[in-house]
Amino acid sequence: MHYERYETTQGESALVYEFVSQGLNVKKIVIFSPTSLPNLFNLGFGDKDVSTGDFDDIIVTNNGDSLKVLATVASCADSFTKDFPKAMVVATGSTRTRTRLYRMVISNNLETIRLDFQVYGLLDDDWEVFLPNIDYQAFLVIRKKDCKMKKELERTSQPTIRKVDKSLDQYLDKGLFKDKIEKIEHIIRTVGLPKFDK
Repeated sequence: MHYERYETTQGESALVYEFVSQGLNVKKIVIFSPTSLPNLFNLGFGDKDVSTGDFDDIIVTNNGDSLKVLATVASCADSFTKDFPKAMVVATGSTRTRTRLYRMVISNNLETIRLDFQVYGLLDDDWEVFLPNIDYQAFLVIRKKDCKMKKELERTSQPTIRKVDKSLDQYLDKGLFKDKIEKIEHIIRTVGLPKFDK
């Protein structure tokens, strides 16, 4: 990605990540939730309420660093798919505005992302190879076997995972994103997966 990224802490499962959005010092959580379908994961992301430990993927922080935050989320997806190379990750925003923001970040970094990932967009109940400026309902990314981004990441030398915190895995037991996961499972069962190079 062409943007700066925050330093990230990883859960022991490698399914949950945390970082701090500076300015207002908002803790962000990224969760790769398994679905009932093999190797299919939902990417969930939002703010952590430090007083309760609860997770909120609707709140708008307005911390002025949305591109850096989304670049950090993308780096978590990169790290996650290194640990789980067969994983297929589906992402959709909790609001239409967030889904559009995801599309913009993917579009602006498509050349770099495609070095490592096959990227698809869901349009009218069908997956297609991602194209910029199309109002997709969801996105699906799959790591390529022959990755070329390693040299790019080494060249930019951005911070990645710095430590592991076992307590982050508590979010896996909270049943988050149930509606999104059910919707994703329904989509895949109905329209299938895109045709991709295995």
